Amino acid sequence: MDATMDYFDTCRRKRNRLDYDRTQVATETEAEELLEEAKKFRELVESWIRQNNPQLAV
Repeated sequence: MDATMDYFDTCRRKRNRLDYDRTQVATETEAEELLEEAKKFRELVESWIRQNNPQLAV
């Protein structure tokens, strides 16, 4: 889980540089990779909810 959080934090910092500095542009590959990581994270969270708080599961 720590590696996932580190990855998302790196993406957040890059986005902030884009928003404020406009020094770099995210590539399509990076965007696709971020989307895949977000999907995996969502599955992880939904699984945790089902196991720990099934009344909250959708």
